[in-house]
Amino acid sequence: MSTPTEPLSFQELLFLLQTFWAGRGCILQQPYDVEVGAGTMSPDTFLR
Repeated sequence: MSTPTEPLSFQELLFLLQTFWAGRGCILQQPYDVEVGAGTMSPDTFLR
């Protein structure tokens, strides 16, 4: 019989998801909340 394990913290869960998807060539984009006017300097779209 296995012993109960402690649940993952939110940070641990996000880290595991990022690691999982990074291994498949993907990025887990996290929210970025800074006022930037029309959004022209948003890190999501700035260099596209």
